[in-house]
Amino acid sequence: MNSINKDYEYIFYLPSYQKNSNGIICIWEAAYHFSKYRKVSILITDEQINTKIPKKYDDIKIYFNNSLQEVNKSNWLHMSSSSFDETAIHVHPDDPHGFLTDFELNQDKIVKYIMCRSLMLSENILAMSKNDYGLSYSNAVSTVFPSYLIINDNILNINNLFKKVKKRNKVLIYYGKTRYGLSFKNLRKIIKQFDEFEIVHRLYPRNTKDLYKKISESSLFISIDPLTSLIHESTLIGTPAYVYDSVFKEFYDKFDFKLHGFYYNLEPSDLKKVFKDSENLSERALETAENFMANINERTLETINNIENHFTNELSGEDISKEAINEDIKFFKEKWKIPSIFNCISYRTIYRYHLINKYKLFAITALYINRLRIKFRNVFMLNYLTGEEKVILKKYIGRNFIYEDVTEKNKKMISKYWK
Repeated sequence: MNSINKDYEYIFYLPSYQKNSNGIICIWEAAYHFSKYRKVSILITDEQINTKIPKKYDDIKIYFNNSLQEVNKSNWLHMSSSSFDETAIHVHPDDPHGFLTDFELNQDKIVKYIMCRSLMLSENILAMSKNDYGLSYSNAVSTVFPSYLIINDNILNINNLFKKVKKRNKVLIYYGKTRYGLSFKNLRKIIKQFDEFEIVHRLYPRNTKDLYKKISESSLFISIDPLTSLIHESTLIGTPAYVYDSVFKEFYDKFDFKLHGFYYNLEPSDLKKVFKDSENLSERALETAENFMANINERTLETINNIENHFTNELSGEDISKEAINEDIKFFKEKWKIPSIFNCISYRTIYRYHLINKYKLFAITALYINRLRIKFRNVFMLNYLTGEEKVILKKYIGRNFIYEDVTEKNKKMISKYWK
């Protein structure tokens, strides 16, 4: 192996730490593991400090911008005091919000740490210069670039909190990033095999512990979102996962480590075998995950050596990036189809998703007209009424003044599209 420059410094451009985002935690974890062997700094690219950062990061210099001057920790520094060596290696994870464009630094050595396939969440293709080094989060993101996958400790330890939770004959259905164009034919047949079902989404429940408890008490977890880490987390808790959108099946079947308890294209007659095979699911899934993370130090050193060999010897990444782009284009054309993801953060969003997914342009037109109606009502009518007058008007048009639990109503509205 060529000699490696031990003096390389790494700057990770990261969004603010968020304890409820597995993806963000993992890229922070990458910076932490790199810091065991190299000088590492973290440059926060946004302005949202909502979560306490674990103490393990106290030895890493963290740079922030003007709006975060209230942070009072010895390792937190203002961007004005940053002084990075010109030989530093800059690690850029995915930047869907364009935060990196605000940082005009001399970046000759860039590692693109790719967390999601291009063309999936936007119409943008992967952009890399010939000198950049490509690194993927997992081989589900790219089978071309080397992967550097991390399972954080919070995930590995989740089952310890829910070992005593008793299973119910319940199915939990999760909507997160949901792909346009899915068929929901006969999903209701699966749901009818259970005494109860519950629908959750990205903002409900708000507490992650409550979400895990709901997964733990369920006999089956159905994810309409094919990208969420909750699929794997469900199996670690001991609940088999029905990956309803099977677009990633071939990649999950050949994942960086074996994924236990993942199922696709289920029929009601399959459930008995699924439950039988899941009797020790948590133990098998946890053992595999722990074994995978057991060599994280070796994988980190190998990743660092490969990166530094690339830049020390001024290697070109042009051919491999073209190959990765071609893989993304092939996947998009043959499987993903359209870069339109519904970010389901409410029952209203889920209902709107189903309307558009089923009725397409007709639904978009109807929703647009309804928005115009609401806008007209609010601007030209209700704005000119006092609060008391609005209440009296509601009385005469028969509006209900009592706000009841709408859970059952929401379930009925959504479930009518599961056939």
